[in-house]
Amino acid sequence: MKTICGKQISERIPCVATIGTFDGIHLGHRLILEHVVGTARLKKVRSVVITFDILPQEFFRRKPHLKDRARPKPFTGYLTDREQKTALIASCGVDRLWFLKTEESLLDLKARDFFAYLSRSLDIRMIIVGSDFRFGHGSHGNVGTLQKIAAEQGFEVRALRKKRMGGEEVSSSRIRALIRAGRLPQAATLLGRCVCVRGIVVQGQGIGSRALVATANIDTGTYCMPDRGIYAGACVALGAVYPCVISIGTRPTVVSGGALCTEVHIIGFKKNIVGKKVTVFFFEKIRSEKKFPSLADLKAAIRKDIVLATSKYSTARSLLPQELVF
Repeated sequence: MKTICGKQISERIPCVATIGTFDGIHLGHRLILEHVVGTARLKKVRSVVITFDILPQEFFRRKPHLKDRARPKPFTGYLTDREQKTALIASCGVDRLWFLKTEESLLDLKARDFFAYLSRSLDIRMIIVGSDFRFGHGSHGNVGTLQKIAAEQGFEVRALRKKRMGGEEVSSSRIRALIRAGRLPQAATLLGRCVCVRGIVVQGQGIGSRALVATANIDTGTYCMPDRGIYAGACVALGAVYPCVISIGTRPTVVSGGALCTEVHIIGFKKNIVGKKVTVFFFEKIRSEKKFPSLADLKAAIRKDIVLATSKYSTARSLLPQELVF
């Protein structure tokens, strides 16, 4: 798969395309991508995914001074970073991935002007989108708008019904709500893979390694994160996969009024990885965060967490989506 970032594509590619934020590449997204790839092969043209380098919601969060702009829903965290999104889309067999540069001038384009911008780079033969597709300034353009443009310019539009599971539509917002509630297996069902985040290991205070167990403190940036608690998971560090126990919380037994942080005890791993990027996969919530009467009680609880995570997920690698093990 060829990836284009920001700039317009130099060649005007005959293609079947789709447009969207595609955060998470969940099962609903995969349904669209399967149709795009399959139809492009039948038509003997390229399959193209058009998305954004920054979610419009995140862009507006960074630009609070843009008060007169129509805004999308509030930003509540990413499900995938750009590298993960690229790897997941590539695994679907897509030929081209175009990251549009998210900026005011792009978001201010009306629906027809936005499509004209895309058409300068792409000879679109068909666009495949979800039935709730919106585009253009203020999200005023919809499938009906797209069909009018298609009738004028001679391409096809296919609008797919949203995938439903458990009686509800599969959506990024639904998955975020499940993650924030700590319902990781349910979120994984909609994603088609386990929940994961990537982050840099930062220097901690060393309390864990001295008095409890060694942990890696992870800066998880703007990911959508689970609620406070202790989780069983797996960690990819220095190219290898290890079972792990993840703590999200304020460490109430150790410090008073501590800041929220993400700590990972990587089982069977002893190397210094401060400054390195790791990927952390969440399998299930073990227990809620609590303040223990003493460090000894906390240490005993941590040992039980490690035993559970080790016994249940000793073959962690087999549970992971291999395109995200990097």
